[in-house]
Amino acid sequence: MSLHSKTEFTACLQRALNECLTLFLNAGAPGMQYYITPADLAHVIEKVVRTKRWPATLEGVTESLRAVCDKNINSRSESITQSCGLLAECYGILEGLISEEKNDTQSRIIKIDEIVSPSIYRDDDLAYLRPVFDFASYAKRYLQLWTRAVLLHGSLATLDYVNDYSDLDTVIIIAKQTFSSSSELELFRRAYRRSLGYLYWFDPLQHHGHIILTEYDLSWYPECILPIAVFENARSLTGKQVKIDFLVRDSANECLNQFGRVVRVFKGRATQSWVPKNPWTTKSFLSELMLLPAIYCQALGYQCYKKYSFEIARKTIPQSIWKVVDEATEIRQQWHYHRVNDSLSRTAAHLGLHPWIVKRLSTNRKSKVLSQLPMKIDRTFVQAAANLADCMLEQVEK
Repeated sequence: MSLHSKTEFTACLQRALNECLTLFLNAGAPGMQYYITPADLAHVIEKVVRTKRWPATLEGVTESLRAVCDKNINSRSESITQSCGLLAECYGILEGLISEEKNDTQSRIIKIDEIVSPSIYRDDDLAYLRPVFDFASYAKRYLQLWTRAVLLHGSLATLDYVNDYSDLDTVIIIAKQTFSSSSELELFRRAYRRSLGYLYWFDPLQHHGHIILTEYDLSWYPECILPIAVFENARSLTGKQVKIDFLVRDSANECLNQFGRVVRVFKGRATQSWVPKNPWTTKSFLSELMLLPAIYCQALGYQCYKKYSFEIARKTIPQSIWKVVDEATEIRQQWHYHRVNDSLSRTAAHLGLHPWIVKRLSTNRKSKVLSQLPMKIDRTFVQAAANLADCMLEQVEK
């Protein structure tokens, strides 16, 4: 087993903790593991320590992580407080490692404007966009205490959204002081969990929760999570302009690895003759396909905003293979799902009910999408998506 660097260790721990925090906060939401225990989190973190050979200079750090994991890895407890304590301790260890890695970073200061008022949107869309405005009010009132920023990004921020298709894409940057104790992190988790209902009120087919970052990540930021261009086009949801100083590190290898994993997923689906069976899996598949050009560009070394990645990627791919993206774009434009029970869904979201309840209330089981989808996304379409991913991989490997 070859010796790996301290910098690589810090990057691995940063990724593992982001994965743990995301799983922990979103557990039980649609598309996520139902429950996350302290032992589940400890297994993810302990894997970082044991899977590679690290320098002797890291012995103190690895022993500290092992000690934290050993307290939890054989535990049968489902204690949220215990999970919060584990995460707070590990982020404290990560902070020390990051403080020694800042020399090889580039500062990028981004000023993010607030959503001034609903007046920036089309009048006809205000009822459809009500969950966005209500979530902004919730974030300002209940999330601001524990966060550095709560941001809206994607098409709803840049005003090129597609009604009944676009996701409510958000980023929550958790403040360092939230990790000062398990009790602070637990209080934030409660407020965070109540916020998830707004996502599934807006779109019951939403396939992800909030994207989670921490102030620790800003101090050593890998663009493989989200390119800086995303933040340049984002909006603040807490009623004020936000100024964020990113210290951006090199994450080229992580972008390559991430792209390789995505390609394997697309090819695996085609090999297994997989096809989406319902609107939720269909939208998830289409969203992954529409994100593929951006991940491809990252693997090529271009950290660009998603909508600009299409033209960059298109130039490198034969049209006969690229056409599956054009077909997906057409499906997106024609998608008419229409959520239902808006008043009930709003009440459920405001009460902080479980996101599954909000999703169930707003799900439209009579949508025409149910009958239209099987004709549009079949095995041939899935194979075409796999061919595109494979062609992109060949370009990256050149």
